[in-house]
Amino acid sequence: MSHFYDESGKLHDCDIREARKNGYVGSVTEIIHTFENSYGLDLYKAKQMFLASLTLPRPEGISDDKFFELVKKDSAEHSERAKQFGTNVHEIVNSILKNYELSWTAQPKEKNAATKIIDWIKTNTDSVIVDFKSQETKNGKFKQPYDSHLFQLCGYYLYFRDRMPYNGELVEHEFYAEQYGGKIDYAFLQGAIKSKLINLYISSNEDIPIKVYEWKPEKIEWGCQSFIKMVELYRILKKL
Repeated sequence: MSHFYDESGKLHDCDIREARKNGYVGSVTEIIHTFENSYGLDLYKAKQMFLASLTLPRPEGISDDKFFELVKKDSAEHSERAKQFGTNVHEIVNSILKNYELSWTAQPKEKNAATKIIDWIKTNTDSVIVDFKSQETKNGKFKQPYDSHLFQLCGYYLYFRDRMPYNGELVEHEFYAEQYGGKIDYAFLQGAIKSKLINLYISSNEDIPIKVYEWKPEKIEWGCQSFIKMVELYRILKKL
């Protein structure tokens, strides 16, 4: 199943046939993942497999093929836990900003990470479009941002650029932009003031400050050009 949006900005998890039938458009992340070839992400997955093979006890007499499947499963479970951490932090941030109670009990580690994001939002006075990302860090250091993170923010920026001026704060905002749709983690916009595109990185394994990464104007220009072409080619490939 893939992510698509209808004209009201509602998300639909469906296949391409249903999307064509109902006139849905692809999500920002769906479009980017169609063309993404992330060396960094592939290296991370390979590294997790390697580490799992070192730490996972090998049952006596098991074949290489069966042990490989065990290692792959262990690595996938590790990745899923890291992904769930990010999802939970998102939900905690949303609950605080939207003033509602969680239906589940958050872990201290998750609350701590969410608090760091909230603190940054409360002190921000700039016009911004923000996307939160969780990463595993090593010795207090984050990885370099991926281009795909920029493309995602550019998709959001282009949506607002065509609707300026816009004033106000948006939290987990779902939208439809005629040729694509998406969900924005956070935005604070002040009329026609050009917004900054920012990734907030949180560590999923270390208690360290968040990393605030502001994309430079020349990179944003390149990212927007790239994303526009991705949308065009995606719609041709998917016959949307």
